Amino acid sequence: MPEQPATFGDLLRRYMDGRTNAHIARCCGVRRQTVASWLGGAIPSRDNVETLAKVLRLNRRDWSALMSAAGLIVVARADP
Repeated sequence: MPEQPATFGDLLRRYMDGRTNAHIARCCGVRRQTVASWLGGAIPSRDNVETLAKVLRLNRRDWSALMSAAGLIVVARADP
């Protein structure tokens, strides 16, 4: 049986790597309860996902996985 893809909350929890909800909330400019709701299954806006990726210092692969788990389209940029 194929493995289920990770949910947004699962990935966020993994990428938080021990950081508290309060810390993430402070860095993202949201309330602790908002972070808790994301961990519980709510999907943030594209802007909030991009802010999370910066705060968590995600590499390109992890950023893409988080965006995809949020149901957001990831557009590859062409190299100049």
